[in-house]
Amino acid sequence: MCSVLIVYASRYGATATAAGRLANLLEENQDTRVLLSEMAHVEPAQLQAADLIVIGGPIYAGRIVADVPRFCDSQRETLLRSRVGLFISCLYEGDQARTQLGMAYPQWLQQHACAQADLGGAVKLRRLKFVDRFLMHSVAKVREDVDRIRMDAVSGFAAELRACLER
Repeated sequence: MCSVLIVYASRYGATATAAGRLANLLEENQDTRVLLSEMAHVEPAQLQAADLIVIGGPIYAGRIVADVPRFCDSQRETLLRSRVGLFISCLYEGDQARTQLGMAYPQWLQQHACAQADLGGAVKLRRLKFVDRFLMHSVAKVREDVDRIRMDAVSGFAAELRACLER
C-alpha cells in the first residue's frame, strides 16, 4: 500500500478544498492511503513515513503564503529524500498561473519535484478580511464569489502523482 501525505496551507479554504478533491481522487486507487494535513499540524514522522509528499499553498498578491517556503526550507533534507509533488491555488490562468507556480517554491524543490500543478482557485468575498477583500476588488477586480478550482487540473495532477508513485 502506498502512503501519500498532502500538506497544505490555506487562508480561506480554497487550497483545503483543492487538497481534499485531490485526496479523493488519489484514494480511488485501493492501494493508496492519503493523509491530509494542514502545514501547521504536520508531524515529522508523517513526512518520513510517506511514499509521496504533496505540498500546496495559495497565492495572495502574487506570492505564495509565507508558511509554505518556510515549511519547505525547514524540511529540506526530508523533502530531498522523498518523492514530492507541488501545487498552487490561484485565480490566474495560463501563462500567469505557470509564472506563479514557477515563483512559488524554492528552485531546489522545483527541480526535485516529480509533478507540479496549478489547480485553480476560489474566493468567497464574505470570508475575507478587509485588506484581502480590498486587494481582491482593486487588484484582481473580483466583485463576486468565484470558484475556479479546475477538476480537470486536479484529475491531471492526480494522474501525474500516481505515475510518481510507480517510479
